[in-house]
Amino acid sequence: MARGRAFEQGWGKTSGNERAGFLEALADELEEHRNALATLEVRDNGKPLPEVEWDVANAIGCFRYYAELARELDER
Repeated sequence: MARGRAFEQGWGKTSGNERAGFLEALADELEEHRNALATLEVRDNGKPLPEVEWDVANAIGCFRYYAELARELDER
């Protein structure tokens, strides 16, 4: 199986803590722009605002969840 460019450029060598940092940074950016993202999603596909707000919050939660799992890689 061919390896992807991200893996070849060093992602596979990063620590869990480093990976968690990237994931947390993504979550922070989503958090910072959550209202704008929700508004764009409502305009883009017509979903009700409360549903889109949940979607954005869920995406933020997912990045934070996987950041925590990444940190656990260093504990093994």
